[in-house]
Amino acid sequence: MALSRICPSEIIRKELYFYEIKEIILYHQKHINLTQLAYQSAWKFLIGMLRKDGSLEEVIVNELHFVREAKRELEELSKSVDWKKKGKERRKANQVATIGRWIDLLKYYFDFCIL
Repeated sequence: MALSRICPSEIIRKELYFYEIKEIILYHQKHINLTQLAYQSAWKFLIGMLRKDGSLEEVIVNELHFVREAKRELEELSKSVDWKKKGKERRKANQVATIGRWIDLLKYYFDFCIL
């Protein structure tokens, strides 16, 4: 939650966050052990911080494969939502909100990614 609340205009030296966030994302890609909120927040923080120094495309596209990860997460989420079932409205609303967060994150990424 803390990562998602840091404003991208904050000036934070890259060496204070980059390697740790990168390791968190790579670890999740291998073990899938973070919550959706934690994973999305890590991506949003990383994209927001890297867009300022011009290394966004290199790291996100080549090393961490953001679009592939977002696609996988969205596919997994969309399979788990039963759009027709009336019961469990709160769980369904949470899943739909999570899908919306991923779509917002994709928009954020494409707004700042030149490639």
